[in-house]
Amino acid sequence: MSFKQFLLPLIIILIVALSFLLATTDWYKNLIKKERISIQQFILKEKINEQKRGQNKTLIFLEKPNKIHLIEVDNNGQKISTERFDISVEINEVRQIVGNRLYFFDKEGLIRYVDLKNKQVNKINFVIKDWGHWPYGGKNFLISPDNKKLFWTVTKYKNLTEKEKQKLEKGETLWPADIKYPERWYVEMWMADLENQNIKLLFQKDLTVGEYILPLKFSSFQKEIYFLETTTGLGGYTPFRCPPGILYKVNLEDGKINKLVGEDEKEYYIGFCNFSSDGKLIVYSLSHNLIIKNLVTKEKVVIPVDKKFAYFGNAFFSPDNKFLAYSSAFGDPDNEKYTITLVNLSTLEKKEVLNGLYFLRGWLDEKNLIVQNLDGNVYLINKDRVGLRKISNFDFIGIIE
Repeated sequence: MSFKQFLLPLIIILIVALSFLLATTDWYKNLIKKERISIQQFILKEKINEQKRGQNKTLIFLEKPNKIHLIEVDNNGQKISTERFDISVEINEVRQIVGNRLYFFDKEGLIRYVDLKNKQVNKINFVIKDWGHWPYGGKNFLISPDNKKLFWTVTKYKNLTEKEKQKLEKGETLWPADIKYPERWYVEMWMADLENQNIKLLFQKDLTVGEYILPLKFSSFQKEIYFLETTTGLGGYTPFRCPPGILYKVNLEDGKINKLVGEDEKEYYIGFCNFSSDGKLIVYSLSHNLIIKNLVTKEKVVIPVDKKFAYFGNAFFSPDNKFLAYSSAFGDPDNEKYTITLVNLSTLEKKEVLNGLYFLRGWLDEKNLIVQNLDGNVYLINKDRVGLRKISNFDFIGIIE
């Protein structure tokens, strides 16, 4: 046998022997075990980090006229990151956040949106030329949750004379004394696709108690829109405002309208405050109470507000619907004090979370409230009254969901 013929079997024998030796030694077993544990720990750590990232929230703030601040916080309300960027146009009025889009009016009154991911500003595909005859209700619109449809409302006058038409064409305002209210006032809601326009009138309605209608929210399955027939200049001091009026919903297929609150004489004119996140509950003010109504079962819960408070409102449900928080104030210029109160909706037990010149802006999550003082500074506070933490001194716009 030659050396080459002898070498190959020897190498094979050595490899087999070494493999057997390593497989039967504690060193090799421990090495494999450690590697498996290390991989498992890495996977577990990544899963935990992913869950934490899912629980983090990004708050949006506006530094006028065109700077946007994005502040990411964890589920303990602690800052994780801060980002600031300028956009190419001035923001005149912020209107709605849908996904990563922030919709607003620019200085020329055009509807635009900024994509908060790529920081680009875009116009919607067409210009709404007719915003109606009554300018003091504002320009009100609602974008669908899928960013595909636009709904807007206008107030108009009936049976115009030639003289009245000429005044409107000149840009003059016709007041209730000029146009008999409400007999000659009516409202319209229009809808359009953002991609291919396809504009159509959804409904036309005579006004009864308000001057305009305010589209508020889509139903859970996006088949209906809730809207409020409301009026200009009422509803209380801004930090405690619950716009007055009657709450309706409209079916988006046939334009049929139904009253939801304000349907009887006792609740003909309520102060609408808010929806729960799932859209099943609403809260509104009536007399000196906050009333929660279940839109599915029609059941109501009455929460009396202490008579020492002249103003109250800005009520918000917690994301899990277990609590309601609201703002209130003495209304005494010489001894003013604001209070944020928390109501446990299982027991109706109340507790004061924060006193001072702070009012409520909403919930960050199930544990933390977003509050603001009169200087415009924004804070987070735990619902268990733990730790008031300043988060920004710019205008709070909303949360990226």
